[in-house]
Amino acid sequence: MLPLPEDLPDDAVVGHDVTASPSGGYRLFERVWSGAGAAKTMSLDLSSSDDGITVHAAPTSAVYPRLWASRRLFTLAPGEAARYEANFRFRGCQCTANWWYEEWTVNIANAAATPELFLERTPRHQVDHRVNLYGAHSPKRTGSAHRR
Repeated sequence: MLPLPEDLPDDAVVGHDVTASPSGGYRLFERVWSGAGAAKTMSLDLSSSDDGITVHAAPTSAVYPRLWASRRLFTLAPGEAARYEANFRFRGCQCTANWWYEEWTVNIANAAATPELFLERTPRHQVDHRVNLYGAHSPKRTGSAHRR
């Protein structure tokens, strides 16, 4: 778990994207997104209601597992935090045999963004959609909660 950057935008939606890839020697690369398009950039759809903020996983371009439509993950009341985990297999254009895998851990909160936000809060909701990326059924993971 990493702290959020010190200098965060003062916006209703702020995203902190941390990636590590083999082409970059697995060094951490960080980006901060904000504004109305930040959630979409991180493959999430957000909607407000009287109950809080409902979070959906947006469709991806993954080859496996295919996510054709938005999938409801959870609703966050004010002050609540959540964690969404997923993994995917992607393919480049049809002209190459370029494949890659991504594993996502998305921490999200209905709270003001501060550097210690996810270090100080225990997720109220946890959704684990990780799968065996070769298509076989994988055994249930232990220690993983799935609450809605």
